[in-house]
Amino acid sequence: MTSLYRSEDSTSNALKRINVDVLGTTFDMSYADIGPREGPIIMCLHGSPATYRAFHTMFEPLTAAGFRLILPNLPGMGYTDIDKNKVFNFSHQHKVKLIEGLIKELKLQRIEMVIGHSLGGHLAGHVAANNDIFKSVGFLCGPGVTMHYKNWLVPNYLYLQHIKLVGLLLNFGVNIPIVGNVILYVVKVAYKQIGLMGKTPISNVYSIREASQMDFKQFHEDIKDLRKRKVPVLQIYCEDDEFIKPNISLEVGRILGMGEGNTIRYNPQGERCNLQGITDDQLHRVVVFEEGGHRPHWKWTKAVSHEIISMVKMLSNAQTMDTNINALSDQIISPSSNL
Repeated sequence: MTSLYRSEDSTSNALKRINVDVLGTTFDMSYADIGPREGPIIMCLHGSPATYRAFHTMFEPLTAAGFRLILPNLPGMGYTDIDKNKVFNFSHQHKVKLIEGLIKELKLQRIEMVIGHSLGGHLAGHVAANNDIFKSVGFLCGPGVTMHYKNWLVPNYLYLQHIKLVGLLLNFGVNIPIVGNVILYVVKVAYKQIGLMGKTPISNVYSIREASQMDFKQFHEDIKDLRKRKVPVLQIYCEDDEFIKPNISLEVGRILGMGEGNTIRYNPQGERCNLQGITDDQLHRVVVFEEGGHRPHWKWTKAVSHEIISMVKMLSNAQTMDTNINALSDQIISPSSNL
């Protein structure tokens, strides 16, 4: 059995709340704002069931490097409640609207990188593909363009419909007296066996509803758009991930146009083992760990943080260089006052 994920709160002093008006209703949204306020911003989007605490191991190294971390808590996962009007349905579209609404309320003008862990990868890909405020995107053990759990006897479409039906039934049944308690207990036990545990029992059930609405076609279009727009991408995954198999991540990298020449590999000791194949100025990178499971940033915090910091700093250098080149070009083509 894998190590248990626990969404415990040991940094509650970092949590803030703000009203976000989207979808025709108001969300009392919880989020963490950590690090120097004037520092370059990295936004971290958690998976499901999870909270901002999914990134807790990287709080110290990233903020010590001068970055400001914005970590939203999505509804139903323990810190942000579902809106009073019950409009939120855990769909991809609703989560996107929430993130865009939060950015508007916080008056953020530029985000150096948005990182999505696990299911948060789909969300990160979409907001980065559709909002110029995001200058790069990171996929941390994220799902791909096809299902990572697959029943080969059933066509994909029917299998997806089956999962959606299960999600809806559980979401309905959990509100029925006695039946709801049984559902909460069974799902909690099942999740514990695979190494997952939400902050609250109901968040485990909600996560099934959320997973049942994954939009693989939309994610495929999003990463094609990221490649077309040449948005810098950092993809991190592990070869022993028990949830997202390596072939899923390889397929995402292929669609993004990234191959071995873009790949940094780490051995089981957490050391880089192909230094000659990658240069620090590459703005499209794949980082592969032999070991680390579904959370390499927990086991190899220093290495993962280094790759994120290196990528964002190189992006900043490239931006400065472009600005200087544009300024120089303006000087060259500007009419001389002596002519």
